[in-house]
Amino acid sequence: MITTKVKIKQHLAEYCYGKFSGCDISRPVTFPDKLNIYHVIWDLLEVCPRTGPVCDGNLEIVLPERTIGKNPLTYNYLGERAIPHINKHLDIIFSTELFYFMLDQKNHFNIPYNRSIFAFMRRYGITSVQEDTLWKSFYRWKKRIVLREKRPEMEKNFEDLAR
Repeated sequence: MITTKVKIKQHLAEYCYGKFSGCDISRPVTFPDKLNIYHVIWDLLEVCPRTGPVCDGNLEIVLPERTIGKNPLTYNYLGERAIPHINKHLDIIFSTELFYFMLDQKNHFNIPYNRSIFAFMRRYGITSVQEDTLWKSFYRWKKRIVLREKRPEMEKNFEDLAR
């Protein structure tokens, strides 16, 4: 098992530890191979530079080991170009799970959104972001996704108006 550390947003690191390591910060995060993030990390692995690896960050992950392809003993470095990709994919996973959890709690159990956010944060041990931030991002997402019906435009028939 070969690990490396990456610097990502703090709430995403807390989410990963909570979801994939059982809220245990001492264990590195192991992503299941059925998730897209596993394959993204595997694609972004590169040979360690000669200047030496920079192993600092707030998330320690186990590198993917596959029977064919890149050997993790050689390809064990995630460079600067990999960090935005990992950040983006983890943010998508986080947001998707949070938003659908909130909708499920509201529609099936009639639990308000604010209590759902609090339960989600408590489940995964997220403390670095406030509930208001997640609340606002949920409503921005909902505004983009929910298609509002346009009112039908009234046909202006001047003959009817003259009567």
